[in-house]
Amino acid sequence: MEDIEGMALRAPDRRAPGRTVAGSVAETMAGAAVETMAGAAAGTEPAERSGGLAPRRGMRAPPRAEDPVEMAVAQLRLAWCLADPFATADRWIAGAEWPFRAVALALEERRRAVAGRLVMLARVRLQAQAKGLETVLALARRLPRGLAPTRGAGLGGLPEQGAPRLEDLVAVVGRAAQLDGYGWHGLPAGAMAAWSLGLGDGSLAAAVGHPTADWLIGGAVPPEDGRSPYLMFGGVVDAAVLRALRACREGRMNEVLSVARLHSASLQDAPEQVECAAAALDAIDLRLQEIAWLLDRLQARLEPVALQARRVLDMQEARMECAAREARPGGPATGSGSGTAETAAELCLGERRALALLAALGGALYRTATVPVLDDAGRLTRQGGETVAAVRRWLMSQDGSPAAPDAP
Repeated sequence: MEDIEGMALRAPDRRAPGRTVAGSVAETMAGAAVETMAGAAAGTEPAERSGGLAPRRGMRAPPRAEDPVEMAVAQLRLAWCLADPFATADRWIAGAEWPFRAVALALEERRRAVAGRLVMLARVRLQAQAKGLETVLALARRLPRGLAPTRGAGLGGLPEQGAPRLEDLVAVVGRAAQLDGYGWHGLPAGAMAAWSLGLGDGSLAAAVGHPTADWLIGGAVPPEDGRSPYLMFGGVVDAAVLRALRACREGRMNEVLSVARLHSASLQDAPEQVECAAAALDAIDLRLQEIAWLLDRLQARLEPVALQARRVLDMQEARMECAAREARPGGPATGSGSGTAETAAELCLGERRALALLAALGGALYRTATVPVLDDAGRLTRQGGETVAAVRRWLMSQDGSPAAPDAP
Protein backbone atom coordinates (compact mmCIF):
# COMPACT_ATOMS: atom_id res chain seq x y z
CA MET A 1 0.00 0.00 0.00
CA GLU A 2 1.49 3.30 -1.05
CA ASP A 3 2.05 6.17 1.35
CA ILE A 4 -0.85 8.58 0.88
CA GLU A 5 1.07 11.48 2.40
CA GLY A 6 4.04 10.92 0.07
CA MET A 7 1.76 10.77 -2.93
CA ALA A 8 0.17 14.05 -1.97
CA LEU A 9 3.50 15.80 -1.53
CA ARG A 10 4.81 14.48 -4.86
CA ALA A 11 1.62 15.38 -6.72
CA PRO A 12 2.04 18.11 -9.35
CA ASP A 13 0.49 21.49 -8.78
CA ARG A 14 -2.27 22.31 -11.25
CA ARG A 15 -1.41 26.00 -11.26
CA ALA A 16 2.17 25.51 -12.50
CA PRO A 17 3.39 22.36 -14.27
CA GLY A 18 6.38 20.70 -12.67
CA ARG A 19 5.79 22.15 -9.23
CA THR A 20 4.89 19.99 -6.26
CA VAL A 21 2.45 20.77 -3.48
CA ALA A 22 5.29 20.77 -0.94
CA GLY A 23 7.18 23.37 -2.99
CA SER A 24 4.05 25.49 -3.30
CA VAL A 25 3.42 25.34 0.45
CA ALA A 26 7.02 26.27 1.19
CA GLU A 27 6.94 29.19 -1.23
CA THR A 28 3.57 30.34 0.11
CA MET A 29 4.83 30.29 3.70
CA ALA A 30 8.00 32.12 2.74
CA GLY A 31 6.01 34.72 0.85
CA ALA A 32 3.65 35.18 3.77
CA ALA A 33 6.59 35.64 6.13
CA VAL A 34 8.17 38.25 3.85
CA GLU A 35 4.82 40.01 3.50
CA THR A 36 4.34 40.00 7.28
CA MET A 37 7.79 41.49 7.85
CA ALA A 38 7.20 44.12 5.19
CA GLY A 39 3.80 44.96 6.62
CA ALA A 40 5.21 45.24 10.13
CA ALA A 41 7.86 47.63 8.86
CA ALA A 42 5.17 49.68 7.13
CA GLY A 43 3.03 49.75 10.29
CA THR A 44 -0.04 47.90 8.88
CA GLU A 45 -2.15 45.23 10.53
CA PRO A 46 -2.21 41.58 9.34
CA ALA A 47 -5.89 41.84 8.42
CA GLU A 48 -5.20 44.84 6.18
CA ARG A 49 -2.54 42.95 4.23
CA SER A 50 -4.18 39.57 3.70
CA GLY A 51 -7.83 40.26 4.30
CA GLY A 52 -7.98 37.55 6.96
CA LEU A 53 -9.18 37.70 10.55
CA ALA A 54 -6.61 39.49 12.71
CA PRO A 55 -6.24 38.37 16.34
CA ARG A 56 -7.54 40.71 18.98
CA ARG A 57 -5.11 42.75 20.97
CA GLY A 58 -5.99 41.06 24.26
CA MET A 59 -5.62 37.50 22.96
CA ARG A 60 -1.82 37.33 23.07
CA ALA A 61 -0.19 37.90 26.44
CA PRO A 62 2.96 40.03 26.29
CA PRO A 63 6.16 38.12 26.92
CA ARG A 64 7.29 38.45 30.51
CA ALA A 65 10.76 38.14 31.92
CA GLU A 66 11.64 34.80 33.43
CA ASP A 67 11.41 34.58 37.20
CA PRO A 68 14.96 34.36 38.61
CA VAL A 69 13.82 32.14 41.49
CA GLU A 70 12.08 29.69 39.15
CA MET A 71 15.10 29.55 36.84
CA ALA A 72 17.51 28.98 39.74
CA VAL A 73 15.29 26.27 41.24
CA ALA A 74 15.03 24.54 37.87
CA GLN A 75 18.83 24.52 37.53
CA LEU A 76 19.20 23.15 41.04
CA ARG A 77 16.70 20.37 40.36
CA LEU A 78 18.53 19.47 37.16
CA ALA A 79 21.84 19.29 38.99
CA TRP A 80 20.38 17.17 41.79
CA CYS A 81 18.72 14.78 39.34
CA LEU A 82 22.19 13.71 38.22
CA ALA A 83 23.28 12.96 41.80
CA ASP A 84 22.95 9.71 43.68
CA PRO A 85 19.35 9.50 44.96
CA PHE A 86 20.52 7.67 48.10
CA ALA A 87 23.14 10.28 49.02
CA THR A 88 22.64 12.77 51.84
CA ALA A 89 21.88 16.45 51.33
CA ASP A 90 25.42 17.59 52.07
CA ARG A 91 26.73 15.51 49.16
CA TRP A 92 24.07 16.94 46.88
CA ILE A 93 24.98 20.50 47.84
CA ALA A 94 28.71 19.82 47.54
CA GLY A 95 28.18 18.54 44.00
CA ALA A 96 25.94 21.48 42.98
CA GLU A 97 27.44 24.43 44.84
CA TRP A 98 26.87 27.04 42.14
CA PRO A 99 23.20 26.19 41.44
CA PHE A 100 22.56 26.23 45.19
CA ARG A 101 24.21 29.65 45.45
CA ALA A 102 22.14 30.92 42.52
CA VAL A 103 18.97 29.90 44.40
CA ALA A 104 20.21 31.72 47.50
CA LEU A 105 20.95 34.92 45.57
CA ALA A 106 17.61 34.86 43.73
CA LEU A 107 15.62 34.38 46.94
CA GLU A 108 17.60 37.12 48.68
CA GLU A 109 16.80 39.53 45.88
CA ARG A 110 13.10 38.77 46.26
CA ARG A 111 13.32 39.23 50.04
CA ARG A 112 15.01 42.61 49.71
CA ALA A 113 12.24 43.82 47.43
CA VAL A 114 9.63 42.87 50.05
CA ALA A 115 11.76 44.49 52.79
CA GLY A 116 11.74 47.76 50.85
CA ARG A 117 7.96 47.49 50.56
CA LEU A 118 7.76 46.96 54.32
CA VAL A 119 9.65 50.17 54.98
CA MET A 120 7.41 52.04 52.57
CA LEU A 121 4.23 50.72 54.20
CA ALA A 122 5.57 51.53 57.65
CA ARG A 123 5.98 55.18 56.65
CA VAL A 124 2.53 55.27 55.07
CA ARG A 125 0.95 53.73 58.18
CA LEU A 126 2.80 56.15 60.44
CA GLN A 127 1.54 59.08 58.39
CA ALA A 128 -2.01 57.74 58.43
CA GLN A 129 -2.03 57.15 62.19
CA ALA A 130 -0.21 60.32 63.24
CA LYS A 131 -1.90 62.75 60.82
CA GLY A 132 -5.04 61.19 59.36
CA LEU A 133 -6.39 59.61 62.53
CA GLU A 134 -5.50 62.75 64.49
CA THR A 135 -7.93 64.68 62.29
CA VAL A 136 -10.54 61.96 62.76
CA LEU A 137 -10.04 61.99 66.53
CA ALA A 138 -10.44 65.77 66.78
CA LEU A 139 -13.76 65.61 64.93
CA ALA A 140 -14.94 62.42 66.65
CA ARG A 141 -14.87 64.20 70.00
CA ARG A 142 -17.42 66.70 68.64
CA LEU A 143 -19.82 64.26 67.00
CA PRO A 144 -23.38 64.19 68.35
CA ARG A 145 -24.81 61.26 70.26
CA GLY A 146 -25.46 58.31 67.99
CA LEU A 147 -22.41 58.98 65.80
CA ALA A 148 -19.72 59.60 68.42
CA PRO A 149 -17.52 56.60 69.34
CA THR A 150 -18.26 55.38 72.86
CA ARG A 151 -17.67 52.19 74.82
CA GLY A 152 -20.72 50.57 73.31
CA ALA A 153 -20.52 52.00 69.79
CA GLY A 154 -17.46 52.44 67.59
CA LEU A 155 -16.78 54.97 64.88
CA GLY A 156 -18.66 53.83 61.79
CA GLY A 157 -19.78 50.49 63.24
CA LEU A 158 -19.64 48.20 66.24
CA PRO A 159 -16.42 47.52 68.17
CA GLU A 160 -16.90 43.80 67.50
CA GLN A 161 -16.69 44.59 63.78
CA GLY A 162 -13.37 46.43 64.10
CA ALA A 163 -14.77 49.97 64.48
CA PRO A 164 -12.62 52.03 66.85
CA ARG A 165 -13.82 53.44 70.14
CA LEU A 166 -12.64 56.81 71.38
CA GLU A 167 -9.98 55.26 73.63
CA ASP A 168 -8.71 53.18 70.70
CA LEU A 169 -8.21 56.30 68.60
CA VAL A 170 -6.47 58.08 71.46
CA ALA A 171 -4.05 55.18 72.02
CA VAL A 172 -3.14 54.77 68.34
CA VAL A 173 -2.71 58.49 67.69
CA GLY A 174 -0.63 58.88 70.85
CA ARG A 175 1.80 56.09 69.91
CA ALA A 176 2.13 57.33 66.35
CA ALA A 177 2.74 60.91 67.48
CA GLN A 178 5.50 59.79 69.86
CA LEU A 179 7.15 57.74 67.15
CA ASP A 180 6.89 60.58 64.66
CA GLY A 181 8.48 62.96 67.16
CA TYR A 182 11.22 60.48 68.07
CA GLY A 183 12.35 60.04 64.48
CA TRP A 184 11.73 57.18 62.10
CA HIS A 185 15.34 56.58 61.02
CA GLY A 186 16.49 55.80 64.56
CA LEU A 187 14.31 52.72 64.92
CA PRO A 188 15.73 49.19 64.73
CA ALA A 189 14.76 46.93 61.86
CA GLY A 190 12.52 44.77 64.02
CA ALA A 191 10.47 47.75 65.13
CA MET A 192 9.95 48.84 61.51
CA ALA A 193 8.73 45.36 60.62
CA ALA A 194 6.42 45.30 63.65
CA TRP A 195 4.93 48.67 62.74
CA SER A 196 4.35 47.85 59.08
CA LEU A 197 3.05 44.31 59.66
CA GLY A 198 0.83 45.29 62.58
CA LEU A 199 2.31 42.73 64.96
CA GLY A 200 1.27 42.71 68.60
CA ASP A 201 -0.33 45.81 70.05
CA GLY A 202 1.75 48.29 68.06
CA SER A 203 4.67 48.42 70.50
CA LEU A 204 8.16 48.83 69.13
CA ALA A 205 9.44 45.49 70.49
CA ALA A 206 6.61 43.37 69.08
CA ALA A 207 8.73 41.87 66.30
CA VAL A 208 11.36 40.48 68.68
CA GLY A 209 11.13 36.69 68.60
CA HIS A 210 9.05 36.62 65.39
CA PRO A 211 11.20 34.56 62.98
CA THR A 212 9.29 35.43 59.83
CA ALA A 213 9.32 39.19 60.50
CA ASP A 214 13.01 39.15 61.41
CA TRP A 215 13.89 37.36 58.19
CA LEU A 216 11.69 39.61 56.06
CA ILE A 217 13.19 42.88 57.22
CA GLY A 218 16.84 41.91 57.63
CA GLY A 219 17.42 38.32 56.52
CA ALA A 220 18.07 37.16 60.10
CA VAL A 221 17.51 33.45 60.74
CA PRO A 222 17.11 31.88 64.21
CA PRO A 223 20.36 30.20 65.31
CA GLU A 224 20.72 26.48 65.82
CA ASP A 225 19.87 25.86 69.49
CA GLY A 226 18.99 22.16 69.49
CA ARG A 227 15.27 22.75 69.97
CA SER A 228 12.49 21.88 67.57
CA PRO A 229 12.96 23.37 64.07
CA TYR A 230 11.64 26.87 63.48
CA LEU A 231 8.87 26.82 60.89
CA MET A 232 8.42 30.05 59.00
CA PHE A 233 5.60 31.33 56.78
CA GLY A 234 3.09 29.23 58.63
CA GLY A 235 5.18 26.05 58.61
CA VAL A 236 5.93 25.69 54.89
CA VAL A 237 9.62 26.66 55.18
CA ASP A 238 12.13 25.27 57.65
CA ALA A 239 14.53 27.83 59.12
CA ALA A 240 17.40 25.39 58.47
CA VAL A 241 16.93 25.83 54.71
CA LEU A 242 17.10 29.62 55.00
CA ARG A 243 20.13 29.30 57.30
CA ALA A 244 21.95 27.17 54.73
CA LEU A 245 21.02 29.52 51.90
CA ARG A 246 22.32 32.52 53.81
CA ALA A 247 25.61 30.80 54.63
CA CYS A 248 26.02 29.77 50.99
CA ARG A 249 25.30 33.30 49.81
CA GLU A 250 27.98 34.63 52.14
CA GLY A 251 30.53 32.02 51.00
CA ARG A 252 30.60 29.89 54.18
CA MET A 253 30.31 26.46 52.58
CA ASN A 254 31.56 24.58 55.64
CA GLU A 255 28.60 25.91 57.60
CA VAL A 256 26.27 24.98 54.74
CA LEU A 257 27.48 21.39 54.76
CA SER A 258 27.22 21.26 58.56
CA VAL A 259 23.60 22.43 58.44
CA ALA A 260 22.87 19.93 55.67
CA ARG A 261 24.24 17.06 57.77
CA LEU A 262 22.03 18.02 60.72
CA HIS A 263 18.90 18.64 58.64
CA SER A 264 19.35 16.35 55.66
CA ALA A 265 15.63 15.72 55.15
CA SER A 266 14.76 19.43 55.09
CA LEU A 267 17.65 20.31 52.78
CA GLN A 268 16.68 17.60 50.31
CA ASP A 269 13.35 19.42 49.90
CA ALA A 270 15.10 22.78 49.46
CA PRO A 271 13.75 23.44 45.92
CA GLU A 272 10.14 22.93 47.03
CA GLN A 273 10.62 25.04 50.16
CA VAL A 274 12.25 27.85 48.18
CA GLU A 275 9.29 27.86 45.81
CA CYS A 276 6.92 28.07 48.80
CA ALA A 277 8.96 30.93 50.26
CA ALA A 278 8.87 32.80 46.94
CA ALA A 279 5.11 32.32 46.69
CA ALA A 280 4.69 33.57 50.28
CA LEU A 281 6.83 36.62 49.51
CA ASP A 282 4.69 37.39 46.47
CA ALA A 283 1.49 37.13 48.52
CA ILE A 284 2.90 39.37 51.27
CA ASP A 285 4.11 41.88 48.70
CA LEU A 286 0.66 42.02 47.13
CA ARG A 287 -1.03 42.52 50.51
CA LEU A 288 1.39 45.34 51.38
CA GLN A 289 0.65 47.07 48.07
CA GLU A 290 -3.09 46.74 48.64
CA ILE A 291 -2.91 48.29 52.10
CA ALA A 292 -0.68 51.14 50.89
CA TRP A 293 -3.07 51.87 48.01
CA LEU A 294 -6.10 51.87 50.31
CA LEU A 295 -4.43 54.20 52.81
CA ASP A 296 -3.53 56.61 50.03
CA ARG A 297 -7.09 56.64 48.70
CA LEU A 298 -8.65 57.02 52.16
CA GLN A 299 -6.39 59.91 53.13
CA ALA A 300 -7.09 61.63 49.82
CA ARG A 301 -10.83 61.50 50.57
CA LEU A 302 -10.44 62.43 54.23
CA GLU A 303 -9.54 66.10 53.69
CA PRO A 304 -12.73 67.21 51.86
CA VAL A 305 -14.95 65.02 54.05
CA ALA A 306 -13.35 66.39 57.23
CA LEU A 307 -13.76 69.96 55.97
CA GLN A 308 -17.46 69.45 55.30
CA ALA A 309 -17.99 67.74 58.66
CA ARG A 310 -16.15 70.55 60.45
CA ARG A 311 -18.47 73.10 58.86
CA VAL A 312 -21.54 71.13 59.91
CA LEU A 313 -20.29 70.87 63.49
CA ASP A 314 -19.43 74.57 63.58
CA MET A 315 -22.91 75.51 62.38
CA GLN A 316 -24.53 73.18 64.92
CA GLU A 317 -22.49 74.66 67.77
CA ALA A 318 -23.33 78.18 66.60
CA ARG A 319 -27.05 77.34 66.57
CA MET A 320 -26.84 75.85 70.05
CA GLU A 321 -25.00 78.91 71.40
CA CYS A 322 -27.60 81.20 69.87
CA ALA A 323 -30.39 79.11 71.40
CA ALA A 324 -28.65 79.20 74.79
CA ARG A 325 -28.43 82.99 74.68
CA GLU A 326 -32.09 83.25 73.77
CA ALA A 327 -33.02 80.90 76.60
CA ARG A 328 -31.31 83.11 79.23
CA PRO A 329 -33.58 85.45 81.25
CA GLY A 330 -32.17 88.58 79.63
CA GLY A 331 -32.34 87.22 76.10
CA PRO A 332 -35.05 87.81 73.53
CA ALA A 333 -38.25 85.85 74.10
CA THR A 334 -38.73 83.29 71.33
CA GLY A 335 -40.80 80.69 73.10
CA SER A 336 -39.81 77.74 75.22
CA GLY A 337 -36.09 77.62 75.94
CA SER A 338 -35.88 73.83 76.02
CA GLY A 339 -37.70 73.53 72.74
CA THR A 340 -35.37 76.03 71.13
CA ALA A 341 -32.28 74.12 72.35
CA GLU A 342 -33.66 70.81 71.07
CA THR A 343 -34.44 72.36 67.69
CA ALA A 344 -30.95 73.84 67.46
CA ALA A 345 -29.36 70.47 68.25
CA GLU A 346 -31.28 68.71 65.49
CA LEU A 347 -29.49 68.08 62.19
CA CYS A 348 -30.99 68.07 58.75
CA LEU A 349 -30.64 65.08 56.45
CA GLY A 350 -27.67 66.49 54.54
CA GLU A 351 -25.79 67.32 57.72
CA ARG A 352 -26.33 63.86 59.18
CA ARG A 353 -25.08 62.31 55.95
CA ALA A 354 -21.92 64.40 56.08
CA LEU A 355 -21.19 63.36 59.65
CA ALA A 356 -22.05 59.72 58.95
CA LEU A 357 -19.66 59.77 55.98
CA LEU A 358 -16.92 61.08 58.25
CA ALA A 359 -17.61 58.30 60.76
CA ALA A 360 -17.53 55.61 58.06
CA LEU A 361 -14.36 57.00 56.48
CA GLY A 362 -12.64 57.36 59.85
CA GLY A 363 -13.51 53.81 60.82
CA ALA A 364 -12.21 52.49 57.49
CA LEU A 365 -8.97 54.45 57.87
CA TYR A 366 -8.45 53.09 61.38
CA ARG A 367 -9.07 49.49 60.31
CA THR A 368 -6.75 49.75 57.31
CA ALA A 369 -3.99 51.50 59.24
CA THR A 370 -3.97 48.99 62.11
CA VAL A 371 -4.99 45.65 60.57
CA PRO A 372 -2.29 42.97 61.09
CA VAL A 373 -0.68 41.55 57.96
CA LEU A 374 0.89 38.43 59.52
CA ASP A 375 -0.11 36.31 62.50
CA ASP A 376 2.24 34.81 65.08
CA ALA A 377 3.03 31.85 62.81
CA GLY A 378 3.97 34.02 59.83
CA ARG A 379 0.81 33.47 57.79
CA LEU A 380 -1.28 36.15 56.12
CA THR A 381 -4.17 36.96 58.42
CA ARG A 382 -7.73 36.35 57.34
CA GLN A 383 -8.70 39.62 59.00
CA GLY A 384 -6.31 41.49 56.73
CA GLY A 385 -7.76 39.98 53.56
CA GLU A 386 -11.34 40.63 54.62
CA THR A 387 -10.57 44.20 55.67
CA VAL A 388 -8.85 44.96 52.38
CA ALA A 389 -11.76 43.50 50.42
CA ALA A 390 -14.40 45.34 52.45
CA VAL A 391 -12.69 48.74 52.36
CA ARG A 392 -11.89 48.44 48.67
CA ARG A 393 -15.45 47.46 47.86
CA TRP A 394 -16.70 50.45 49.85
CA LEU A 395 -14.30 52.80 48.08
CA MET A 396 -15.21 51.53 44.61
CA SER A 397 -18.95 51.74 45.19
CA GLN A 398 -19.06 54.83 47.43
CA ASP A 399 -21.27 57.47 45.82
CA GLY A 400 -21.85 59.87 48.70
CA SER A 401 -23.73 57.31 50.72
CA PRO A 402 -22.78 57.32 54.43
CA ALA A 403 -22.88 53.55 54.67
CA ALA A 404 -19.89 52.05 56.40
CA PRO A 405 -17.69 49.34 54.88
CA ASP A 406 -18.76 45.78 55.46
CA ALA A 407 -17.42 44.28 58.64
CA PRO A 408 -14.80 41.56 58.23
